[in-house]
Amino acid sequence: MLKRTITGLSMAAIMIYALLTSITTALLLLSVILIFSAVEWNRHFNFSAPKLKGPYFFITIILLSAVLGIIVYSNPFFPIHPLYGILSHVASAIILYVCFQIFIKNKSPLSFCNSIFAYAYLLLPVIIAALFLVDQFELHRWWIFALIFMNWGNDTMAYLIGRPLGKTPLAPKISPKKTVEGTIGGVFGCLLGAWIMNTYFVANPLPLSLLILLAVMISIVGSLGDLFESALKRSIDIKDSGSILPGHGGFLDRFDSFYFIIPVGVLLLYIFETYYL
Repeated sequence: MLKRTITGLSMAAIMIYALLTSITTALLLLSVILIFSAVEWNRHFNFSAPKLKGPYFFITIILLSAVLGIIVYSNPFFPIHPLYGILSHVASAIILYVCFQIFIKNKSPLSFCNSIFAYAYLLLPVIIAALFLVDQFELHRWWIFALIFMNWGNDTMAYLIGRPLGKTPLAPKISPKKTVEGTIGGVFGCLLGAWIMNTYFVANPLPLSLLILLAVMISIVGSLGDLFESALKRSIDIKDSGSILPGHGGFLDRFDSFYFIIPVGVLLLYIFETYYL
């Protein structure tokens, strides 16, 4: 428990520093999370694909899709809106990734599907988070941190409530320790985290109704992300995806919810900014 707490506080300090210092440090943080996650994915889940291929593909795709996305996004004839920028990056990344997969020596359908799935699971959320930050860094950095803070509140309260009071299994075949009571506690933890960030930190606070909607969605999606990674690990009979983070396991263990909450959270925030704020 002590190691888990120390590691958690250290990661929190690094993330706060990176997100609040500059766009460069924020993007570097996202790159580190993605690369280590890709290495762990390649080690455990990249079935039938050549080892060590995954991380290099991810890095290459990030760089090339960024170049193509920026070209499209900066075109004066292209509608200037962050959502179009995200779509341009996503579309160019998909095209590049499919082209790479077509021309690699291993053309196993299982390998191809696994690579595309890994791309969707790991790369898309990072691209979306990066573009959200680049769009309006001074404003959006607080909302990225708010999404992460809400997820921390969800995880913390789910643990604190579920451990002593949890009686009803949520998904016993996937994660026997997760309970309905803990999940409900997580929703309240997420709501508390959302209220703290909305009240004291973000520059464009949301109305209470929208804040509650955002927090509940983040709690639900974050829990789904946790269950998804648990199901993946159970399918190959491993406890942790790695050991680089003492008390937490690997990067996929720690950031499993991150890859789910970022697309949903950013989409909701753009909708709120466009139509309600």
